[in-house]
Amino acid sequence: MIFRSGSVLMRASASEARMRRVRRGATLVEYCLLLVLVVVICIGAVQSMAAKTNVSFAKANNALSAVGN
Repeated sequence: MIFRSGSVLMRASASEARMRRVRRGATLVEYCLLLVLVVVICIGAVQSMAAKTNVSFAKANNALSAVGN
């Protein structure tokens, strides 16, 4: 939108700049929230795999102990 008056044009461009900063800040917050969600999911997956791996190693250890006796 083009305004003829210089002061109105300045107010419009200042308003646009302010909205860009708000949108940029909102986008940054959204990306941070997505990053936190991905990290939480990864931590949960690693903990789940660690528990299953511990069970597998315990079974293998018991089997090897039985063979060694």
